Amino acid sequence: MIIEEGTPSISRGPSRPKWIVAVVAAVALLAAAMGGVAGAFLINGRAAGSGVGGAAGYVPDTAFLYMDARLDLPGDQRALLTELLARFPDGADALIGDELTKSLDDKLPKAGAPISYSKDIAPWFDGRLAVALLEMPSSSQLEKGDMPRGLAFAGVKDRVAATALADRLRSQAEGQGQQLSTTTHRGVEIVTGSATEGGRSHTYAYAITDDQLIFGTDADGIATALDVHAGAAASLEANADVEKLSAGLPSDRVATMVTNYAPLLARLKGDLGPAGMSGELLDSLAASAPSVMVGAGRIEANRLRFDVAVKVAKDAPAGVNRSRTLDGFIPADAIFVAEGNDLGASLGRSVTALKQGAGSPGAPDKQQVAQIESVLGAKIEDFVSWIGDGALVAGYHDGEPYAGLVLAPTDADAAKQRLGQLTSLARLAGGALAVTQEQVAGTEVTTLRLAGGSGVDPMGLGSIGQVALQYAVTPERVVIGFGDKFVGRVLGLKSADSLAGSDRYHSALEGVGGANNAGAAFLDLAALRSRLEAVLEPLAPAEMWSEYVGRVRPWLEPLDYAVGTTQANGDVITQRSAIVLK
Repeated sequence: MIIEEGTPSISRGPSRPKWIVAVVAAVALLAAAMGGVAGAFLINGRAAGSGVGGAAGYVPDTAFLYMDARLDLPGDQRALLTELLARFPDGADALIGDELTKSLDDKLPKAGAPISYSKDIAPWFDGRLAVALLEMPSSSQLEKGDMPRGLAFAGVKDRVAATALADRLRSQAEGQGQQLSTTTHRGVEIVTGSATEGGRSHTYAYAITDDQLIFGTDADGIATALDVHAGAAASLEANADVEKLSAGLPSDRVATMVTNYAPLLARLKGDLGPAGMSGELLDSLAASAPSVMVGAGRIEANRLRFDVAVKVAKDAPAGVNRSRTLDGFIPADAIFVAEGNDLGASLGRSVTALKQGAGSPGAPDKQQVAQIESVLGAKIEDFVSWIGDGALVAGYHDGEPYAGLVLAPTDADAAKQRLGQLTSLARLAGGALAVTQEQVAGTEVTTLRLAGGSGVDPMGLGSIGQVALQYAVTPERVVIGFGDKFVGRVLGLKSADSLAGSDRYHSALEGVGGANNAGAAFLDLAALRSRLEAVLEPLAPAEMWSEYVGRVRPWLEPLDYAVGTTQANGDVITQRSAIVLK
């Protein structure tokens, strides 16, 4: 929730739920700041601890999802954020410091909150926020709109001050006729109430400890959190996998996320299995899925950095880092590039897993799969087994967009054979596809075009919008293009005109781990914005375009590119990515 100047005041009449004036209001406002103000409560910086830290010591290690935000900006994060905001329009630096506090003090009452940030929240709030989903929501919960069991935390540095605010808001709620009950667990008072909105009743509970204000969907969830913190149950913070993965992430960071995949897969098996996914397929997916993921967000001098680490499942293949040579076959004006190692092996494993699900409702049965493979003359996996490293490429050239694949074949003869088989099947499609061959730069290029589709461009996308597919096979590369321009351009590409000669591209990779990796992705944000503006300017109403140029574009102009790499290190896979500013 972002509160703008001029936002109408929220009515304090009967239409507003009474529970809004309870202490839940404080947590709700803080949670809103976590997602909307983004870095707002930047007061009293503190040093970061090891591991996940913070509220994770209250969260069971079986929780599906945990996220926290360090709005107190530990270590060097305050100085780096100040430097980063200086790249944006005047006024961006108002997101931090005293000016923000004044703004919040002005806007909270306008939003209907009977509290002041500087007087009621700042004295006890330590700048940390966190949320946790204790379980993966079921499909029936989502359909009914039921709230999944969860917890929200606001860090406390002064329990007396936090309790004083809670007591005052509680008295106001009771004065308006709301019934609140109190229990005590491990010496901590838990207050429970209920709210009705849209004809639906929801319970809520809150408690205050020495270091956390805890808000939950029920009192049992808060009691569980208190048990975990007391050591009666395993915590997410002490989870061995979480400790191992977080050790490799930046210690000075502004955000952390932990995801447990086991609850997700169990819920999928319970919800989707009877609906059409066989247990055999889901078991196969579970065997290769990571057990846990830990992510961290950090501010750096000219970028927002995001690191994610996962523990590879025991039965999953280990990743391999290496420097690929695909960049010499990718145009330098590419706007989007995604590279990866051993794509054929990965695709083959996915096909095998899907074939295990044959016979499930809505999927071909095993006999149909056998018939398909009989027509193809080989197993489905064989049609991708020749693929080694590969890249998906998209960009803009000579007034038209382009897209295609650049693949390094492990066996060029096998690639030619399999693509030839598919082409022969296309020829047998009863005239639905027209197949032609031509020589381009000394290489045979095959074009498959929907019969009668020459020149058809239903979306105004130039050659890429035509119903055509091209491919060419060389001993070094297989090039597949959507439309009829990409393949020919790649075959005639000079090194100086490719990404191999782009210092910007290689510098981008170096900033997130280097070219020796298991996969990489690059998105040229500056070029994408420029191309979209060229398309939209003549189409947008003058007033709307003027609004964009004056108020939106200045916030987009500092963006240069987004980049990421995947690094393999034994049983840990780390993805490093960044949004980089000019």
